[in-house]
Amino acid sequence: MPTGSCLWPLQVGIHGLLSVNAALLAFLGSTESAPQVFDEVPENTDHEYVVHGDAQEVDDDTMGRGQRIVDFAIEHWSNYRGSKRCKQACDLIIQAINDASPSVTGYVVTKIVFVRTIIQRQGNDSARWGAAWFRAWMQEA
Repeated sequence: MPTGSCLWPLQVGIHGLLSVNAALLAFLGSTESAPQVFDEVPENTDHEYVVHGDAQEVDDDTMGRGQRIVDFAIEHWSNYRGSKRCKQACDLIIQAINDASPSVTGYVVTKIVFVRTIIQRQGNDSARWGAAWFRAWMQEA
């Protein structure tokens, strides 16, 4: 039987991976001391940045193993008029997360795999949005 949600602990672990990833930070023009990787984007933040997106957790507690399956998105926002920057950012995000083993309080991440990428224009045609979706299998520690 689950003892609580693993969404927040997983996000903290993923944030830890992204906020120190040198290639991603260089791409975003940020640093470890001021990474453009957010849970909530501060007002008046210039594009380009990465933000934690939607997530869904499903209990997969067969045979009392305390297992969870989590689908989650990491989003990239850019004012670049084409889709190139979002595609490049999603590639860096995938490299940082796919098959990673982030430290997650109270849980063991048994596997993380890349699922899909979505790139879209936003309403004014100057902003682009990209999301890399992942699936994580986790067990209570």
